[in-house]
Amino acid sequence: MTKRKTLGALRGFAVSLAMLFVACAIAAPVAAADINPETYFKGKTINLIVDFKPGGGTDLHARHFAQTWGKFIPGNPNIVVRNIAPTPAGRNYVWKSKPDGLTISFLAAPGVGIEFVDKSAEFETDKFEYIGSHTGRDLVLMARDTVPYKTLKDAKGGKVVLTMAEPVGRPEDISGKTLASALMAYWMEAPMKILPIAQAGTADSLVMLERGDINTWIGGAVWYSITRMREGWLKKGFLKPIADLSNPDIKLNSNGETEMELENAMNWLTPEQKDLWEGLVLPEVLAGKTLATTPKTPPAVVNILRRAYENAFKDAEFAAAVEKIQREPITLINGEEMQKSVVRLHGAFKRHLPEYQKYQKLIYEKFVEGK
Repeated sequence: MTKRKTLGALRGFAVSLAMLFVACAIAAPVAAADINPETYFKGKTINLIVDFKPGGGTDLHARHFAQTWGKFIPGNPNIVVRNIAPTPAGRNYVWKSKPDGLTISFLAAPGVGIEFVDKSAEFETDKFEYIGSHTGRDLVLMARDTVPYKTLKDAKGGKVVLTMAEPVGRPEDISGKTLASALMAYWMEAPMKILPIAQAGTADSLVMLERGDINTWIGGAVWYSITRMREGWLKKGFLKPIADLSNPDIKLNSNGETEMELENAMNWLTPEQKDLWEGLVLPEVLAGKTLATTPKTPPAVVNILRRAYENAFKDAEFAAAVEKIQREPITLINGEEMQKSVVRLHGAFKRHLPEYQKYQKLIYEKFVEGK
């Protein structure tokens, strides 16, 4: 090889090597040494991703954060809301986003383990970086005044059948609040009948209760709102709670018409049943409104967001505005605690997947088909 060709080859190699270094630098995540907590977010835009169309409760929450949360984040970044529906499309988007803390899921609930039952979920819920949660996820089984039992536990061997209507056409449809209420009824040996309907919502259920088509209703995240939807129902005794299936670590406060005087239903269970409950139900009721960002976001960036989240709720004006939007007390869980809880419950859900499918089939056959 001539000297000229040798020099040319060396120059080509050097250029290729330089381009490789540049490419690696662009693709590499933000290095911890490059993160200055006071300036990292300055001049940047944070995208709050909502899995629903504009106008709903979660969307309104997110837009309040977009207007006010930035002042608690060092560098005062711009914050915008992006609606990517239907769920979990938005969360899929955050999962695939650059891990720089600029793309954040604003969730109605953490949905721990949703990827085990929803094939459209392209993520692992325990891998996200959780910033915190500020709303409880109450789950209360309520019954009409025609039901003689004070609690679901008292219904053991009773003659009055608890009837509820849910959109269940196959065992796989037994999930979430329906699974929780039916599973507890099964363990308490309470008589129950689930009437399969094409679709159901809170408004539909309330009308069916009024007409007497059903005498029982499992209300998810409605403990504080039922008094506005049907004023006086609880106060006058037309409707009463018979089982508190909520997160046992979060006490339900007065909703203005009644106190939650029942002990958490998890206390009724045997140790073996409690272990199953942790995997099959607690992931559903862990928390409500939750913020989470892309996996592998640098810890320093996650820490900035977590502290900004906590500081925002220390501000009386900010907290009062959020409470007004959600119309229930603030139930704050910091990011570190949320991370631990999600990882723990995700593991419990995964561990109990065989039992999950077993009880779906059992409950469907017993309470829907009546076998």
